[in-house]
Amino acid sequence: MKKRMALLLVLVMSLTGPAAVWADEEGTLEDIIRDIFAGKGISTEKTQPEYIPPEIFTTRNFQYYVNIDNETITITDYIGDRDFVEVPAEIDGYRVTDIGEKAFSYGKMERISFPDTLQTIRERAFEYCDLTDVTIPEGVTVGACAFGYNDSLKQVVIEPDAVIKSRAFGYCENLDLVVCGPGSTLEDSTFEYCRRLKSVILCGAVNLDAEAFSYCDGKRITEAAEDDFDFWKLPDENVDGPGPDSSPDEGPAGELAGGWTVTEDASLTEESLAVYELAVMDLDDVRCEAVALLATQVASGTNYCFLQRTTSYEPNAVPYYQLVYIHEEFDGDAYVMETQDIEPGLLKGDEQNDNGQEPLAPGEHRITMVGEDHILLDCPPTAKAGERIVVFAGDVADGEMVIEVNGEKIERESGEYTFIMPDEDVEINAWIDTSGYPGA
Repeated sequence: MKKRMALLLVLVMSLTGPAAVWADEEGTLEDIIRDIFAGKGISTEKTQPEYIPPEIFTTRNFQYYVNIDNETITITDYIGDRDFVEVPAEIDGYRVTDIGEKAFSYGKMERISFPDTLQTIRERAFEYCDLTDVTIPEGVTVGACAFGYNDSLKQVVIEPDAVIKSRAFGYCENLDLVVCGPGSTLEDSTFEYCRRLKSVILCGAVNLDAEAFSYCDGKRITEAAEDDFDFWKLPDENVDGPGPDSSPDEGPAGELAGGWTVTEDASLTEESLAVYELAVMDLDDVRCEAVALLATQVASGTNYCFLQRTTSYEPNAVPYYQLVYIHEEFDGDAYVMETQDIEPGLLKGDEQNDNGQEPLAPGEHRITMVGEDHILLDCPPTAKAGERIVVFAGDVADGEMVIEVNGEKIERESGEYTFIMPDEDVEINAWIDTSGYPGA
């Protein structure tokens, strides 16, 4: 009998492991054995904890959730409608480190800037947007298909040590210039099917997968020095004249820093005019006319800096002047690298004109805020006729926000005050109406 009980105990341990762990506290060993022979067994299934999605917060143009470190956030959605979007470094006291999957996808923004705090741009974050140029900040990891199918995208700059995943810029069919900083990484198929890609500039050591530019048959890859990276940055970096860090006080006589040579009389030659006309063929939204050739530079071909007169095709459009930088390849092909508007009346070192105000760009009209303007959180200082303007206002306790545009009250939509900019200057007046709020 003792030997039989010992065998049963061995059987219990072999079938169930440490059975006492899962047995009911009130059950006896005989109950356990009876259940086993009855075919019931003892369940050892472990239940998974219930997934609780993070709480989503909304602030102005963005929605986000707080990351597990309780110090940083991930942007999950962009709910604004601006052409130029500036992603802030901080929202509600949290550092912005991540842009979530599909957060900006199908957006209508044309340009975007990222903060230095950013670490990750996740999969499909900017898929199917209208971006024209993109700069990836230093050290940022860009997920698969993050900027895929941006048909308007022309130029991409990748700062040093950034990591670009597979197909991050896939199917951007009008992309023509890619610049990679030293230490950056391009994985397989990063720029897959960017069929109009013309020039790839690799500055210093770049970790380049052999298939990073698959199906980009017209590309030309140029290896440049690590120190050349600053030159190839997009507009806003070259604000002092032709080329990077240019200054008349640097370089040999007649030359600007970066190897630019100033033309003696700024005249247009047949050769330079042919390069200009070839390059501006793709600028089909404006009418361009070369006025002068200001400087040239030898850089894997030839760079040109022209002064051009530019006019849009809109009725009664006012012409304006621009600096246009053009690169001519060794094979004779040419394309526009960047353009810079020239603002008459704004001298170097000056920030205001004779009226004490910043000069307006062509076609723009000024927006002036009066009344209790301290309660307005955000409103652009200028806009063009027909542009939709959004006025963001703070929460008002015991009262109602009232906003007038040129004496006419405007409609409130989802907590935002909007109006269409007329073809004239606008005055916005704001105040708090406490009528109907007893005790206010």
